[in-house]
Amino acid sequence: MSITGTDFDRRTFLKGAAAAGAVTVGAGALASCAPGGKGGKTAKAPAEVGGYSFEKAPDPIPDSEVKQTVEAEVVVIGAGPSGLVTALSAVEQGLDVVLIAQSPNVVARGGSNAAVNSRYLRSLGLGGVTPRFLLEQIAQASFNFDVNKWYRWMNRSEEAMDWIIERTSARPELKLCVEQSNEWPDDMKTYPLYGPSMSHCWNSRDYPIVADGQPSLALALRELLEQAGARLFFGVQAQQLVRGGKPNGTEGRVDAVIAKGGDGSYVKYVGKKAVVLATGDFSGDREMMEKYAPECVEWVQNWNLQQDPDVLDKVYGGLYTGQGQKMGLWVGAAWQRTWPNAVMAATFAAPNPNPWNAPSTLMVTDRGMRFCCEDMGCGHLPYLIKHVGPVNAIFDSKYPARNQPWHNWKNVHGEGDQTPEEVLAAWDGRVEKKTMVKANTLDELAQAMGVDPAGLKKSVERYNELVAAGVDEDFHKRPELLHPIDTPPFYGWRKEAPMLLTVMGGLRTSIDMEVCDADDKPIEGLYNVGTMVGDCYANSYNFLIEGHNHGMNCITFGYLTGRHIAGK
Repeated sequence: MSITGTDFDRRTFLKGAAAAGAVTVGAGALASCAPGGKGGKTAKAPAEVGGYSFEKAPDPIPDSEVKQTVEAEVVVIGAGPSGLVTALSAVEQGLDVVLIAQSPNVVARGGSNAAVNSRYLRSLGLGGVTPRFLLEQIAQASFNFDVNKWYRWMNRSEEAMDWIIERTSARPELKLCVEQSNEWPDDMKTYPLYGPSMSHCWNSRDYPIVADGQPSLALALRELLEQAGARLFFGVQAQQLVRGGKPNGTEGRVDAVIAKGGDGSYVKYVGKKAVVLATGDFSGDREMMEKYAPECVEWVQNWNLQQDPDVLDKVYGGLYTGQGQKMGLWVGAAWQRTWPNAVMAATFAAPNPNPWNAPSTLMVTDRGMRFCCEDMGCGHLPYLIKHVGPVNAIFDSKYPARNQPWHNWKNVHGEGDQTPEEVLAAWDGRVEKKTMVKANTLDELAQAMGVDPAGLKKSVERYNELVAAGVDEDFHKRPELLHPIDTPPFYGWRKEAPMLLTVMGGLRTSIDMEVCDADDKPIEGLYNVGTMVGDCYANSYNFLIEGHNHGMNCITFGYLTGRHIAGK
């Protein structure tokens, strides 16, 4: 799938990246007392009527049903970036590696991979995250996660990124670039919404869009693994871990996983040194969402998306059901301490001169009421929507000219800036696709957007007064973001619900990616990497570190885990 220009409507997203779990719901998920005036509903948890089904381990698969045994030193479960990187790191250390995956091919989506630095960043005069910046990000989450993991990423991400760049540099189909970030003057690099340029992206002919090329990297990693002698088995679904010689055992070492093949038969994959879970998130399991991320349950619409064969046949990742987390719980793993689990939700491709921000123009509720300082990242707006209902951004036709330079979303750093005329043309394209609204008067705009006309008119008048005064006395927005709304035609952008991409975390995890029990004791032989690493995020994933999940949990921790296992 390719997304060009600034267009990123719901139909396009669901068609090409549905497996990412980026599905939306209407305002019914919002509280009835929200300022936006929309009613809501609350999901009834199964725990109210007898408990969650995933908490009870299924009956152990008997040995008599296991038709084959495959032995290796390391078994990796999952063919996303984290599993592939872990497997490649381990096989380079001389280990015999088997990788199994339910999908028919490698899976990946997105394409942003953050590293504090790399030889490539240095060659462009970029890179270099200060300890202060990292501390500010940690403080935004109230230190409510395992901060040791973030410092491990800060100290080792350059090494890991240089390693993967070196491994892929000889592949002619891949093009490495740095993603366009929000641009800030030097005197604002301590501003709370500042995000440095450190997102590495790989693109190819099949995946040419910046920040959409992770499938290109995943396919290259598969080939590198096969060339290095790793054995890969696709269409194989992990069912139960074997601990202490028993499926779903709760004592001893984890040294195998029993999986079901496409023909329905069971195969035991033995990992003499380690079994590594790299199975993604759990947002496809409603019960797990209700227990571990209850405030975001209604942000997910299609609970069976990952079962769609048309989705699994694509290289994009899925809306996963937490099978790895469940298997870990069944053998005695503890859940992470941070609760609720943080979600990765956003309002991507909003009309804004900085690609990772929400609209910085006037925003109002359906009642036409201004409700906040419109200076926030794309990962912040989802929670405002939860509280106030649908949000409506209001622009006039001079807004692009008053906000130069205009950095396009999903572009190479320093390239692709749009002129005011190009921005307006892109907006008119959105109007044709019905992802924006255009009108000659504010009354017409309000009616087209479902906003109270009188409330909008009052808010615009007040906003223009504040602009003229040069001081936002109501919400104290930076003066340089204050621009009048006075020149028709007027444009509107409406967001009714957040876009849920994934849920972060799961099993309790040590700094070395060992899965731990309730006493924080590592379960011997069991590791996990990627999105499912526990206690890495709190509150929400805010996107100020572009590609942090891929860069930290997948590349850095995958690279280090392969080497850690080899050294055991």
